[in-house]
Amino acid sequence: MPSRPDAKLGKSYEVHFVPHSDLLVCLALKIKLRRRLGREHVVDARPFSHPSHCVIAPDATLLAVKNTSGAIALLELPTLQRRWVRPPAKEGCQLLFSPCGAYLITGSWAGELTRLETASGTAQVLDHAAGSMVQWLSQSQDRLRYAYVRQPIAVDRISPPGNSIVALRSWPFDSQPEQPLAGPWRFVQAAEISPDARRLAVLHRRKGADLRVDIVDLSSERVLSSVPVTSGGTNFSLAWSPDGQHLACIRNGGVTLFEAPSLRVASEVSCAYACHVSFSRDGQFLAIGAWAQGTVKRVIDLLAPQTAAASV
Repeated sequence: MPSRPDAKLGKSYEVHFVPHSDLLVCLALKIKLRRRLGREHVVDARPFSHPSHCVIAPDATLLAVKNTSGAIALLELPTLQRRWVRPPAKEGCQLLFSPCGAYLITGSWAGELTRLETASGTAQVLDHAAGSMVQWLSQSQDRLRYAYVRQPIAVDRISPPGNSIVALRSWPFDSQPEQPLAGPWRFVQAAEISPDARRLAVLHRRKGADLRVDIVDLSSERVLSSVPVTSGGTNFSLAWSPDGQHLACIRNGGVTLFEAPSLRVASEVSCAYACHVSFSRDGQFLAIGAWAQGTVKRVIDLLAPQTAAASV
């Protein structure tokens, strides 16, 4: 039986599946909630302009959104009604919920790691590394293990900035030390920890537009595999499948689906101006955000050509 046509999401800078439902959150000029895996519009909201990152609470009842100026809004799901909005503060990276859902963690380009209470929006700076930017933040499936990237800032026009610092940390942040990885990576664009916290995918730039993806074993800090990636010029995004068997990466003209940890290409997905990628909680679907037309695809359909070839 032929599969249904892929859902068309329109312009979507980030796309996230709402667990235990057929709902999808899409960020564009507005925050849009869609059902039937993106096929039908439900509701939209615009708590502020230029939303850039969002995250869904562990119990799927709340959505936290951050914009390019550092403002943060907490919205209810599925209504998108506002709980609170914090005014613009400092630009920064993603925001993530704690395991219990009572807190949010985010990083800023001023080098701060900040914790916010979801009940009130009250913020507390937990760590500050002067002279660096926190430009990526990811967490394991149980939300107990985190990875983030600190990028040193150039101090003058002559000396280049230092190598990126990729660090691990356990929850709760205020009682757990930072654990830097050996690296070295020159300019890290993304660092995504695997669902079981055993591996880390690092997207880094070496020279000019030369990008590579490394998979690192976190127990030994050894690079297990490394492959080149062609930059798409839109955004950087990595996503692990829930079982940790595949890694999706935005590249020029679409998405590459790799096997993990070998980084053998499992599938190539064409999508103009792709900028974000995420898996559904059950691993059956892959959502691709794009500046032009985002989409949702069935993973089994993407892997079918490879499976057929292997069986010949």
